[in-house]
Amino acid sequence: MEEYNHTIDLEKPSELKIKIITAPKDIIPSEKRRVVFYFKNYSTYVAKGYKDILTFPKLINPESTTPEEDLEKIIKDEFSQNMEIYDRFASEFQKVFDQSKVCIPIAENMYGCSVKGDYSIMPTAYGTWGSSGDPIYIRIPHFNPPETNEFSTGKFPTLTETIVHEIFAHKATQLARLGTSIDDSIHCSHQQHKERLMDLITKKLLIEANLLPEANIAMQTRASEVASNDIDIIFSESNWYGNINTLVSMIDKRIKRLQEKENKNFS
Repeated sequence: MEEYNHTIDLEKPSELKIKIITAPKDIIPSEKRRVVFYFKNYSTYVAKGYKDILTFPKLINPESTTPEEDLEKIIKDEFSQNMEIYDRFASEFQKVFDQSKVCIPIAENMYGCSVKGDYSIMPTAYGTWGSSGDPIYIRIPHFNPPETNEFSTGKFPTLTETIVHEIFAHKATQLARLGTSIDDSIHCSHQQHKERLMDLITKKLLIEANLLPEANIAMQTRASEVASNDIDIIFSESNWYGNINTLVSMIDKRIKRLQEKENKNFS
Protein backbone atom coordinates (compact mmCIF):
# COMPACT_ATOMS: atom_id res chain seq x y z
CA MET A 1 0.00 0.00 0.00
CA GLU A 2 1.20 3.49 -0.85
CA GLU A 3 2.63 5.34 2.16
CA TYR A 4 0.27 7.98 3.51
CA ASN A 5 1.38 11.60 3.24
CA HIS A 6 0.27 12.83 6.66
CA THR A 7 2.46 11.10 9.23
CA ILE A 8 2.40 11.65 12.97
CA ASP A 9 5.07 11.42 15.61
CA LEU A 10 6.17 7.86 16.32
CA GLU A 11 8.50 8.74 19.20
CA LYS A 12 8.31 7.17 22.64
CA PRO A 13 5.29 8.53 24.51
CA SER A 14 5.67 11.47 26.84
CA GLU A 15 3.27 12.77 29.43
CA LEU A 16 -0.16 13.95 28.37
CA LYS A 17 -0.91 17.16 30.26
CA ILE A 18 -4.11 19.12 30.60
CA LYS A 19 -4.92 22.47 32.12
CA ILE A 20 -8.54 23.26 32.94
CA ILE A 21 -9.33 26.94 32.46
CA THR A 22 -11.28 28.26 35.44
CA ALA A 23 -10.81 32.05 35.55
CA PRO A 24 -13.94 34.06 34.64
CA LYS A 25 -11.73 36.58 32.82
CA ASP A 26 -10.80 33.77 30.40
CA ILE A 27 -14.09 31.89 30.27
CA ILE A 28 -16.48 34.79 29.57
CA PRO A 29 -14.64 36.10 26.44
CA SER A 30 -14.26 32.51 25.29
CA GLU A 31 -17.98 31.87 25.66
CA LYS A 32 -18.70 34.99 23.63
CA ARG A 33 -16.33 33.88 20.84
CA ARG A 34 -17.89 30.44 20.83
CA VAL A 35 -21.45 31.75 20.60
CA VAL A 36 -20.45 34.18 17.83
CA PHE A 37 -18.73 31.34 15.93
CA TYR A 38 -21.76 29.06 16.02
CA PHE A 39 -24.07 31.99 15.33
CA LYS A 40 -22.13 32.91 12.17
CA ASN A 41 -21.80 29.28 11.05
CA TYR A 42 -25.25 28.17 12.14
CA SER A 43 -26.47 27.31 8.63
CA THR A 44 -23.36 25.19 8.03
CA TYR A 45 -23.90 23.21 11.21
CA VAL A 46 -27.60 22.79 10.49
CA ALA A 47 -26.70 21.40 7.06
CA LYS A 48 -24.33 18.96 8.77
CA GLY A 49 -27.18 17.76 10.99
CA TYR A 50 -26.22 19.52 14.22
CA LYS A 51 -29.28 21.71 14.78
CA ASP A 52 -30.58 19.67 17.73
CA ILE A 53 -27.12 19.28 19.24
CA LEU A 54 -26.17 22.96 19.42
CA THR A 55 -26.93 25.00 22.53
CA PHE A 56 -27.09 28.79 22.79
CA PRO A 57 -27.80 31.27 25.61
CA LYS A 58 -31.46 31.12 26.58
CA LEU A 59 -32.22 34.64 25.35
CA ILE A 60 -30.54 34.17 21.98
CA ASN A 61 -32.25 32.79 18.89
CA PRO A 62 -29.58 31.58 16.44
CA GLU A 63 -31.96 32.23 13.55
CA SER A 64 -32.25 35.97 14.31
CA THR A 65 -29.82 38.83 14.90
CA THR A 66 -28.57 39.83 18.34
CA PRO A 67 -26.58 43.09 18.80
CA GLU A 68 -23.05 42.41 20.06
CA GLU A 69 -23.47 44.52 23.21
CA ASP A 70 -26.63 42.56 24.09
CA LEU A 71 -24.86 39.28 23.42
CA GLU A 72 -22.03 40.14 25.78
CA LYS A 73 -24.42 41.12 28.58
CA ILE A 74 -26.50 37.96 28.13
CA ILE A 75 -23.43 35.73 28.33
CA LYS A 76 -22.06 37.55 31.39
CA ASP A 77 -25.41 37.26 33.14
CA GLU A 78 -25.72 33.55 32.38
CA PHE A 79 -22.17 32.90 33.54
CA SER A 80 -22.79 34.73 36.81
CA GLN A 81 -25.89 32.61 37.42
CA ASN A 82 -24.02 29.38 36.61
CA MET A 83 -20.60 30.09 38.12
CA GLU A 84 -20.88 27.28 40.67
CA ILE A 85 -21.62 24.82 37.86
CA TYR A 86 -18.45 25.86 36.04
CA ASP A 87 -16.44 25.55 39.27
CA ARG A 88 -17.75 22.06 40.05
CA PHE A 89 -17.03 20.95 36.53
CA ALA A 90 -13.32 21.74 36.84
CA SER A 91 -12.79 19.30 39.71
CA GLU A 92 -15.09 16.69 38.15
CA PHE A 93 -13.24 16.90 34.83
CA GLN A 94 -9.86 16.32 36.46
CA LYS A 95 -11.17 13.30 38.33
CA VAL A 96 -12.75 11.72 35.23
CA PHE A 97 -9.73 12.54 33.06
CA ASP A 98 -7.41 10.77 35.50
CA GLN A 99 -9.66 7.70 35.38
CA SER A 100 -9.78 7.84 31.57
CA LYS A 101 -5.99 7.80 31.15
CA VAL A 102 -6.12 4.00 31.21
CA CYS A 103 -7.03 4.44 27.52
CA ILE A 104 -3.62 5.86 26.62
CA PRO A 105 -1.62 2.61 26.18
CA ILE A 106 -4.54 1.05 24.30
CA ALA A 107 -4.71 4.07 21.97
CA GLU A 108 -0.95 4.02 21.43
CA ASN A 109 -1.06 0.36 20.42
CA MET A 110 -3.94 1.09 18.08
CA TYR A 111 -2.36 4.15 16.46
CA GLY A 112 1.27 3.08 16.48
CA CYS A 113 2.28 6.42 17.92
CA SER A 114 2.46 8.23 21.21
CA VAL A 115 -0.56 9.98 22.65
CA LYS A 116 0.92 13.10 24.15
CA GLY A 117 0.47 16.82 24.34
CA ASP A 118 -0.15 19.79 26.57
CA TYR A 119 -3.76 20.86 26.17
CA SER A 120 -6.00 23.53 27.62
CA ILE A 121 -9.57 22.50 28.42
CA MET A 122 -12.19 25.22 28.13
CA PRO A 123 -15.53 24.46 29.82
CA THR A 124 -18.52 25.76 27.91
CA ALA A 125 -22.28 25.91 28.05
CA TYR A 126 -22.67 26.41 24.32
CA GLY A 127 -22.13 24.92 20.87
CA THR A 128 -21.67 21.19 20.36
CA TRP A 129 -20.90 18.84 23.25
CA GLY A 130 -17.20 19.05 22.46
CA SER A 131 -14.64 20.25 19.92
CA SER A 132 -10.97 19.34 19.66
CA GLY A 133 -9.41 22.65 18.69
CA ASP A 134 -7.12 24.81 20.79
CA PRO A 135 -8.36 25.02 23.45
CA ILE A 136 -10.37 21.82 23.58
CA TYR A 137 -13.96 22.75 24.36
CA ILE A 138 -16.00 20.43 26.55
CA ARG A 139 -19.63 21.29 27.10
CA ILE A 140 -20.51 20.91 30.76
CA PRO A 141 -22.96 17.97 30.98
CA HIS A 142 -25.35 20.13 33.03
CA PHE A 143 -26.09 22.10 29.86
CA ASN A 144 -26.81 19.09 27.65
CA PRO A 145 -30.48 18.62 26.76
CA PRO A 146 -31.89 15.75 28.89
CA GLU A 147 -32.95 13.68 25.88
CA THR A 148 -31.87 13.47 22.26
CA ASN A 149 -32.46 11.35 19.17
CA GLU A 150 -28.94 12.11 18.01
CA PHE A 151 -27.37 9.33 20.09
CA SER A 152 -28.13 5.62 20.32
CA THR A 153 -28.68 5.82 24.09
CA GLY A 154 -31.20 8.66 23.82
CA LYS A 155 -28.86 10.81 25.89
CA PHE A 156 -25.73 12.85 25.30
CA PRO A 157 -22.40 11.14 26.01
CA THR A 158 -21.17 11.03 29.59
CA LEU A 159 -18.15 13.09 30.56
CA THR A 160 -15.99 9.94 30.34
CA GLU A 161 -17.17 9.32 26.79
CA THR A 162 -16.65 12.95 25.81
CA ILE A 163 -13.09 13.01 27.15
CA VAL A 164 -12.18 9.82 25.30
CA HIS A 165 -13.92 11.02 22.13
CA GLU A 166 -12.42 14.53 22.04
CA ILE A 167 -8.92 13.88 23.43
CA PHE A 168 -7.99 10.25 22.79
CA ALA A 169 -9.85 9.93 19.47
CA HIS A 170 -10.22 13.36 17.81
CA LYS A 171 -7.15 15.14 19.17
CA ALA A 172 -4.83 12.13 19.04
CA THR A 173 -5.62 11.48 15.35
CA GLN A 174 -6.00 15.09 14.23
CA LEU A 175 -2.71 15.39 12.39
CA ALA A 176 -3.13 12.04 10.64
CA ARG A 177 -6.45 13.27 9.22
CA LEU A 178 -5.21 16.73 8.23
CA GLY A 179 -6.18 17.67 4.69
CA THR A 180 -8.27 14.55 4.11
CA SER A 181 -11.99 14.08 3.60
CA ILE A 182 -12.30 13.39 7.34
CA ASP A 183 -10.26 16.22 8.80
CA ASP A 184 -11.35 18.52 11.65
CA SER A 185 -12.05 21.66 9.63
CA ILE A 186 -15.50 23.22 9.51
CA HIS A 187 -15.45 22.49 5.77
CA CYS A 188 -14.78 18.78 6.26
CA SER A 189 -16.33 17.13 3.19
CA HIS A 190 -17.43 13.96 5.00
CA GLN A 191 -18.33 15.02 8.51
CA GLN A 192 -20.45 11.98 9.33
CA HIS A 193 -17.75 9.59 8.11
CA LYS A 194 -15.29 11.31 10.41
CA GLU A 195 -17.67 11.13 13.34
CA ARG A 196 -18.40 7.46 12.69
CA LEU A 197 -14.68 6.73 12.82
CA MET A 198 -14.28 8.74 16.02
CA ASP A 199 -17.24 6.88 17.55
CA LEU A 200 -15.75 3.49 16.66
CA ILE A 201 -12.37 4.46 18.12
CA THR A 202 -14.04 5.81 21.25
CA LYS A 203 -16.12 2.66 21.68
CA LYS A 204 -13.10 0.40 21.29
CA LEU A 205 -11.10 2.38 23.84
CA LEU A 206 -13.95 2.48 26.37
CA ILE A 207 -14.59 -1.25 26.10
CA GLU A 208 -10.96 -2.38 26.18
CA ALA A 209 -10.23 -0.08 29.13
CA ASN A 210 -13.29 -1.46 30.98
CA LEU A 211 -14.68 2.05 31.38
CA LEU A 212 -18.13 1.33 29.94
CA PRO A 213 -20.04 -1.68 28.63
CA GLU A 214 -20.89 -1.54 24.93
CA ALA A 215 -24.65 -1.19 25.53
CA ASN A 216 -24.10 2.05 27.49
CA ILE A 217 -21.93 3.80 24.91
CA ALA A 218 -23.60 6.67 23.04
CA MET A 219 -23.07 6.38 19.29
CA GLN A 220 -24.13 9.16 16.94
CA THR A 221 -27.21 7.99 15.07
CA ARG A 222 -26.77 10.21 12.02
CA ALA A 223 -23.16 9.14 11.57
CA SER A 224 -24.22 5.50 11.86
CA GLU A 225 -26.95 5.89 9.25
CA VAL A 226 -24.79 7.82 6.79
CA ALA A 227 -21.36 6.27 7.16
CA SER A 228 -21.40 2.86 8.87
CA ASN A 229 -21.45 0.97 5.55
CA ASP A 230 -18.26 2.73 4.47
CA ILE A 231 -16.35 3.02 7.74
CA ASP A 232 -17.19 -0.06 9.83
CA ILE A 233 -15.85 -2.64 7.39
CA ILE A 234 -12.50 -0.85 7.13
CA PHE A 235 -12.22 -0.29 10.87
CA SER A 236 -12.91 -3.97 11.53
CA GLU A 237 -10.01 -5.05 9.33
CA SER A 238 -6.82 -5.91 11.18
CA ASN A 239 -4.21 -4.98 8.56
CA TRP A 240 -4.16 -1.30 9.63
CA TYR A 241 -3.97 -1.91 13.38
CA GLY A 242 -0.89 -0.22 14.80
CA ASN A 243 -0.75 2.46 12.09
CA ILE A 244 -3.37 5.20 12.19
CA ASN A 245 -1.98 6.67 8.97
CA THR A 246 -2.83 3.47 7.10
CA LEU A 247 -6.38 3.49 8.47
CA VAL A 248 -6.95 7.12 7.45
CA SER A 249 -5.49 6.43 4.01
CA MET A 250 -7.79 3.45 3.48
CA ILE A 251 -10.85 5.48 4.46
CA ASP A 252 -9.86 8.53 2.41
CA LYS A 253 -9.28 6.40 -0.69
CA ARG A 254 -12.63 4.64 -0.27
CA ILE A 255 -14.43 7.98 0.01
CA LYS A 256 -12.69 9.30 -3.11
CA ARG A 257 -13.64 6.16 -5.05
CA LEU A 258 -17.25 6.59 -3.98
CA GLN A 259 -17.16 10.25 -5.02
CA GLU A 260 -15.75 9.33 -8.44
CA LYS A 261 -18.49 6.75 -8.87
CA GLU A 262 -21.18 9.27 -7.93
CA ASN A 263 -19.72 11.86 -10.29
CA LYS A 264 -19.80 9.35 -13.18
CA ASN A 265 -23.42 8.52 -12.41
CA PHE A 266 -24.35 12.20 -12.63
CA SER A 267 -22.31 12.92 -15.73
